[in-house]
Amino acid sequence: MKRTSNLLPVLSIAALLTACGSSSHSTSTDGDGTGGASHTSGTGGASHTSGTGGASHTSGTGGSTQATGTGGAEPDAGTGGAEPDGGCQVDAGDPGAGLATCPVMPAQGAIDDPGVSCYTVTPAQTGAGVCGQNATVPSYALFPDSGTPSKLVLFLHGSGGAPGLAIANPEENFYTAATSQGYAVIALSYFSNATIESLCKGSSVGLDACYFPTRKSIILGVPQTGAAAAVGDITVDQGIAGRLELALTYLKEHDPKHDWGQFLSGNSGPPGMQIAWGHVTVAGHSQGGGHAAAIGKLFTVERVVQLSSVCDNVKLTPASWTSQNDGPWATDPTGFYGLAAPTIFTTKPPSGDTTCPAHKANWANLGMKASLQHDDAATCGITGDTHSASIKCKENYPAWQMLLQ
Repeated sequence: MKRTSNLLPVLSIAALLTACGSSSHSTSTDGDGTGGASHTSGTGGASHTSGTGGASHTSGTGGSTQATGTGGAEPDAGTGGAEPDGGCQVDAGDPGAGLATCPVMPAQGAIDDPGVSCYTVTPAQTGAGVCGQNATVPSYALFPDSGTPSKLVLFLHGSGGAPGLAIANPEENFYTAATSQGYAVIALSYFSNATIESLCKGSSVGLDACYFPTRKSIILGVPQTGAAAAVGDITVDQGIAGRLELALTYLKEHDPKHDWGQFLSGNSGPPGMQIAWGHVTVAGHSQGGGHAAAIGKLFTVERVVQLSSVCDNVKLTPASWTSQNDGPWATDPTGFYGLAAPTIFTTKPPSGDTTCPAHKANWANLGMKASLQHDDAATCGITGDTHSASIKCKENYPAWQMLLQ
């Protein structure tokens, strides 16, 4: 069901899902920043360069290509679940199928977290349209089996990534760092194939003015005035808020021993109102970290954690929307957290995190407290661009725990 209005009087996303558009955006990089930088990172494993074919909206040939070692091969950008032109029907999944457990070693994306239940579930399985971008890519859901967790980490991966590719090590990764601090976790598969910069290049409103409306469109699943043309037909079931609501509802029904329902507000209204954001820490890497900050602007959340992000900039000048004075901010940006490998401007050309060189300038623009800006992520001996280190280097496990304490 195509949505063209910014006003969406809905009771729940389930009432909206009768059909979805046929387009998907098929571009992948792991960066969300300056565009054009090619980088190699990691300590082995397959590398992959992904392209732009296969979607009815091909966008974002700019941005950086990444060969990543620690996380295994990057996914082909064409695996986002797009259906052929002509539309597709909503697939609510088999309600009797139950939840799949997370992969175990030696499978890619394995999780080894004793005392924690770990599941995978795709957006399509929870009720999103199979035609939506990355609707058939599994999300991860983790819930500690002891204690009474009352807070959730929503994790959003970087451009061209996937929840299963953001795992540095089966035992020591961002998800297990969160569960060690008493959080439940949902690492969400979402509309993320192309970088925000590549979507906004050539925008009629200009790059700077395009950034936030495009992010808001992806968060809410409702096209916004000034957003990139590529998100002009995004639907609620492709939005981050909608997919999170669907995932929580599905987990509440299929995993009754854990209290997933506490993260649903029970409210009706536009997308996002169904989430109990006050119990949610929103975290992300690269594009996902930018969305985390934008969600903090839109909703009052428990915490925002940005890994190698926010990247939005125009010639290294921070995007206007990241200014603490560009209000209103539902969550005080001075309390946001950040972790990144530094960008080193004293070398020619610059080195370090060259995919997101404006991250520290954006932290300053947000007015973040100096004590919450950690521009010292371990890099695990990565040579070249260190943009992926803040999520794929397991030596950052203590830092991840610190960010979530």
